[in-house]
Amino acid sequence: MMEEIRMGVLLFHLKRRMVMFSLLLLLLCLLLPVKFWSLELWGKI
Repeated sequence: MMEEIRMGVLLFHLKRRMVMFSLLLLLLCLLLPVKFWSLELWGKI
């Protein structure tokens, strides 16, 4: 019984980490174009 609980906790933490990681990747994908766009604007000014 204890092993099952331990596995469940491990899976839970792994899932949370994966979610956080994918959220960070999404944030990066959103921020990079904005950064390049602002750099282009600064270059034009």
